[in-house]
Amino acid sequence: MTTRTARGQTYHTGTYRDAEGKLHRATLGNVKHTTKAQARAELERLAQVAASGVLAEGETPTVEDWGAVVVDQLLAGREPTTGRSYRATFAHLCKCFTPERRIGTFSTADVRAFIEHLRAQPNIDGTGKATDWMVAQHCRNARRAWGLAMRYPTAERPYIARNPFAMTELPNPVHDEGFRYITLDEAGAMLAACQSPAERITLGLARLAGLRFNELARVQQADFDGKTRLLSITLDHERRGKGRSTKRAAREVPICPALWLLVEAGAPFDRLPHLADGRAARTWMRRIMARANVEGVRKPFHDLRKSLEKDWLDQHGIHACRWLGNSPSVAITHYHQTSRADAGRVTGVNDPVADYQQAMARLVDNVKNLARA
Repeated sequence: MTTRTARGQTYHTGTYRDAEGKLHRATLGNVKHTTKAQARAELERLAQVAASGVLAEGETPTVEDWGAVVVDQLLAGREPTTGRSYRATFAHLCKCFTPERRIGTFSTADVRAFIEHLRAQPNIDGTGKATDWMVAQHCRNARRAWGLAMRYPTAERPYIARNPFAMTELPNPVHDEGFRYITLDEAGAMLAACQSPAERITLGLARLAGLRFNELARVQQADFDGKTRLLSITLDHERRGKGRSTKRAAREVPICPALWLLVEAGAPFDRLPHLADGRAARTWMRRIMARANVEGVRKPFHDLRKSLEKDWLDQHGIHACRWLGNSPSVAITHYHQTSRADAGRVTGVNDPVADYQQAMARLVDNVKNLARA
C-alpha cells in the first residue's frame, strides 16, 4: 500500500488481484480522512470481493431503479435539496443513456460521454450553457451513487467492484469567493424599479437585512418587533449525516431605518411574492437589476446578502456574524471584501464610515419619496 497525489490531495492506494489473477489498483481514501488501518481494511474488502466475484452485469439494477434506491433509501433523512440534486443527476443519466441501462455496464468512456452531455445542457436559468459548477455537482453525485453500489446490496457481493466515476478525472472548478458588491445607491435604484411595496420589502430584506433565500420565503409580518426594531429568524439548519451546519438556527436581525420604512409601507403582508420557486425568483431579481442598470451580478440573492455583510463587518465588526447567522471564519472567507476606499481609515484621504452614513441617509430619503409616491 502506498500514496499518490492528485489535484493537490494525497490518497492511499493499493493493488489486489481478482479471481483470474488480474492486477487492479484502487484508491482507498484521502489521507486527511482515512487512516492506514481503514485503507488497509478497504483494500482487503476489495480483494475479497474480487475473489468471490460481483453480481453479473445483467443482475445489476437499471439507472432508473438505482436512482430510486439511492434517493429514497440510501439518502433518506438528508436535506430536501440533496434529494432534488440526486434526482436531477439521475434524470441526466437517463437522458444521456437510457433508463434501462444497467449500472454494471458503465465504463470510463461512458463517464466522459456523460460529462460532455452535461456541458451541452442549459444552465439553471436557461440563459446559456451549463456552468462548470453544475457539471461538477452532477459528476460528484454520480460518483457517490456508484460508490454506494460497491457496497450494496452486501459488502461481500455488491453490484459493482469498481467505480468508473472514481477512475475518471472529473471537472473540479476553482472556487471563486469574489462577489459583486451592490452599493446602497444601487439598492435605492433597484427599490425604485420594484412594482409593489411587497417587492420592495423582499429586496430590502435581502440587501438591508442579509436574509438567505429560504429565510426570505418564510418571513411573515409577525416576525417583526416594532418596539425593538428586530426581526426574528428561526429555521432548522441541522444537517443530517455530516455533522452540524455553520448556519445559526435562530437569531435576531436589527432593522435599519430604511428597511423599517419599507416594512411599514408594505404592511400588512403574509408571504412575500416571487419566492415560491428559486429559478423564478432569480429571474425576477435580475429583471429588477436590469431596470436599475445594475450589471455584473452573477448570483443576485447571494451578492445582496454578501454586500450587506461587508457593510456590517466594516461598521460593526464581529457583531455582524451573530446578526447574519454565520461564524467569523465563514464571514472572513466568504463575505469580507477589502476595497481601496477602506484604506481611508488609515490614510485619511477619505472616511468610509462617513461615506456609508451619507449613502444610508440618501437611501432613507429615497424610501420616503417612494412611500409618498
